[in-house]
Amino acid sequence: MLKAVCATALTLALLLTTSGQARAETIGEATNQSCDSNGNCQGQQLKNPLSGDSGTSEGVGNTSPKQTVPATTPLTPYEQALRRLAETQPTKRQKATLESQLRQVATKLKLPNPTPRFGPDPSVNEWKMLAVGFPVWLWTDSPRTVTSTATNDGLTFTLKATWTSTTFNLGDGHTKTCTNTSVYPAHIDKPGSPSPTCGYIYDAASPKGHPYTVSAETHWRIDWSTGGQAGSFDHIYTGNRTLEIGELASMIKR
Repeated sequence: MLKAVCATALTLALLLTTSGQARAETIGEATNQSCDSNGNCQGQQLKNPLSGDSGTSEGVGNTSPKQTVPATTPLTPYEQALRRLAETQPTKRQKATLESQLRQVATKLKLPNPTPRFGPDPSVNEWKMLAVGFPVWLWTDSPRTVTSTATNDGLTFTLKATWTSTTFNLGDGHTKTCTNTSVYPAHIDKPGSPSPTCGYIYDAASPKGHPYTVSAETHWRIDWSTGGQAGSFDHIYTGNRTLEIGELASMIKR
């Protein structure tokens, strides 16, 4: 009888020991911990891929933070018009740009003649020239504002051109930029008076047989609109003219 009781007790002890080790191993797998036979474990809890647990102390169900999607930069009127142009005629204008369209339209504007004007006019004197040290008035033709409409490749543009300045290349290595000009009057009270707005005085005569070539770059701001879009760009209109500068000599007779 005693042997039977001892055998039964030994069997129960073995079963309990095996059960405890299995439980400790199971806990170790779930938590990545090292456990002894008494269930004492050390280590860190592993992430549960099903629950979204990050393994931190914040608890089960934590998820990674959402990524912030940067806001889309609004298109400029220029870019919007360019997109509209591409959508209107995608097969013909795939490589075209709105800028080239506008440049073509700008050539259809009837801008004033950019040929330089001089005062006094050298063509009215017998020498056909102006003199060293004599004030020369500079300007180009008016008006200063031009409005028009033009059609190019199916797009109708409303245009307004506004003169902003003129740069004169005077042919002697100097330039003069003016944001305002004055026309030389037909009858001037004081001949030899300098221009109140835009003038120049030559200090050297032009080489004999080689008059100075004077160019005028008129600068314009073109405001445009088409199909609900609008914008502006700069445009330069250039003209040139020759000008002979001579030296005056005086002779005294006795």
